[in-house]
Amino acid sequence: MEVKEFQFDMSKILFLRQIEQDNQEKVLEVLLQLYFKNTPLSLETMTLQAQEGRFVEVAQEAHKLKSSCGNLGLISLAEIFARIERQLKSGISENVSADLALAICHFEDSKQVLHDVLK
Repeated sequence: MEVKEFQFDMSKILFLRQIEQDNQEKVLEVLLQLYFKNTPLSLETMTLQAQEGRFVEVAQEAHKLKSSCGNLGLISLAEIFARIERQLKSGISENVSADLALAICHFEDSKQVLHDVLK
C-alpha cells in the first residue's frame, strides 16, 4: 500500500493524555520533545546511509521510527517506515530514496498537527 496523504489518529494522543492524568506525569510532552528532536536527525542519517548503500542501518532506524510514529498516531509515517523496513529486509532497495523523501514531507506535516494538538 502506497501512502501519499498524511494520516493522523488523534485517539493515540488522547490515550497518552489519559496516561498523564492517571500517573501525574508529562508523558506526551516528553514523547513529543523526543520526536521533534530525534526524527529530523534520524531522517538525515537514513538518507545518508541509503546513499551509501548501508541498508541494514536504514532498516534498523526505520523500525525504531515506525514504533515512535505509531505511538503518536502518525499513521502515514508509521506505514512509510514499516514499508522501508519490510522492503529492505526483503532485499529491495529501489524505492528507499522516494520513501524517505515522502517521510520527510510527512514529518513536516506532523510538526504542524502535533503543535496544534499541544495548544
